[in-house]
Amino acid sequence: MAEVNDDDDGLAEDPHDLTSALPEDLQHIPYKFTKLSEAEMLKRSENFYQLLNARRTLRYFSKDHVPLEIIKNIIKAAGML
Repeated sequence: MAEVNDDDDGLAEDPHDLTSALPEDLQHIPYKFTKLSEAEMLKRSENFYQLLNARRTLRYFSKDHVPLEIIKNIIKAAGML
């Protein structure tokens, strides 16, 4: 296990001592970049703004059951940020 230096952000000094949390047999999925037109970027940014502008802070929570698969998807999405 790597020794941690208290003077920094807590990361191991030698990155080669770290172990990945991902499975070793995880298949790489190449990123397929598609350049968007300026008009399409503007349209998407406006739609994204409208979506976020409609959100509000929750002050009350439902006691309804939430399926585990939905919770797993939320956690996966949060991990992508």
